[in-house]
Amino acid sequence: MADAYANRHLRVTSAFTGLCASAMLAIRADMKREWRAQIVRTAMDTLGHDPKTWEAK
Repeated sequence: MADAYANRHLRVTSAFTGLCASAMLAIRADMKREWRAQIVRTAMDTLGHDPKTWEAK
């Protein structure tokens, strides 16, 4: 059980870290709207969600 918890913890930490870095880049590049869907898709993929089962809006 500890391995599953550690794996999930790593995925969540990686997703939020990547989300933060991507959001900061989007803000600096003034591409917030253009990059929003891809940023969300990437974070969800990092968490292990299948992009075919959901759609970012």
